Amino acid sequence: MVQLLPVLEAGGLTSSGVKVRRIHMEPIAAEDVIPHRPPMRLIDALVEWNDHSARSVVVFAGDHMAVRDGFVTEPALVECIAQTVAAMEGARKAAGVAPGGTSGQQVGMLCGISDFAVVRRPKSGERLEVSVQVQKRLGPMLLADGQVLCDGQVVASGSLKLSG
Repeated sequence: MVQLLPVLEAGGLTSSGVKVRRIHMEPIAAEDVIPHRPPMRLIDALVEWNDHSARSVVVFAGDHMAVRDGFVTEPALVECIAQTVAAMEGARKAAGVAPGGTSGQQVGMLCGISDFAVVRRPKSGERLEVSVQVQKRLGPMLLADGQVLCDGQVVASGSLKLSG
């Protein structure tokens, strides 16, 4: 289990006068902030997050159910992005910066996928970095753009609609 160790940066104002609150964390084990358990938990850890974006990491073993013929499946790449959003929301909730108490796990559902493209399927064993950026929030719904990178190169990207 990875312990939550928050590091708060000094707040400030953007040029348009919007207050900024950045929160960066030491790596958080995914199981501490999302309800998924193996084999459905795909991401390994949330490595950075703030109120509008997050990064996670994952390495798929060759015998993982999301690997076919030595390569990560396309649906797994979509789910990695969705789980990264869920982990960000769970971390926000645990830190008390999101509604709903301080339980570290966020229950949500993937409602839609658009403009999703897979450039290449990563091989099992490759370290993947997943980054997400929330574009819009409306009540319990949110729209997020995400990318899956391998060795600094985008291997998949798209937009997801999620409900919490």
